[in-house]
Amino acid sequence: MVEFGIRRLAPFEGASRYHLFNDEGQLVLVADYRSPWLPDDGVRQVRFAKPDGSPIASLDLPQNLHGNGRLDAEVSYAIIFDYAVYAIITENNRSPRQPDPVTTYYTIELEGNKWLVLPTKGDGSIYGLYNNLPTGFNHHIQFDVEDLPEAAGRIRKAVEGFDFVATIPLSKLRQRELVSMALVFLIDGLTHS
Repeated sequence: MVEFGIRRLAPFEGASRYHLFNDEGQLVLVADYRSPWLPDDGVRQVRFAKPDGSPIASLDLPQNLHGNGRLDAEVSYAIIFDYAVYAIITENNRSPRQPDPVTTYYTIELEGNKWLVLPTKGDGSIYGLYNNLPTGFNHHIQFDVEDLPEAAGRIRKAVEGFDFVATIPLSKLRQRELVSMALVFLIDGLTHS
């Protein structure tokens, strides 16, 4: 397992910024959304960059979000890495008229696998990441977390001087930093919308 600490920086007007640190405390990834120094080209995306500002990837956001920043029931986001779609993150709302962290969960399709990211309770985590789903599992129907295997990873809030800590299986994902940062951006936006 590898852990990343993520800090939310003080926002500019309408902008969001995050820093992701590796388990040795080194800054390895920066996320910017609508910062004043980014080009205003009308494209809605989060830019991921190295600490020196060199772009690495982006998270494309839908153009037609409602006033609360969310679509009704399901919306997909693409992580673009090396000029290709690396992952699709789909936000699903069980209660589409009033999305909140309790009713919102995510599916991630990447590297030939499908992951489920569900709200958790009681263990200090806010979301658990599941990659070994039972055969025939359908996330669109009602299910109990007890029906799932042990979470392969977790996203926790306000831990050890960070706003979020993402714990990701070491050998499972090549771009763990991008996936962690994108999930935190989406989850944090949901809790602050």
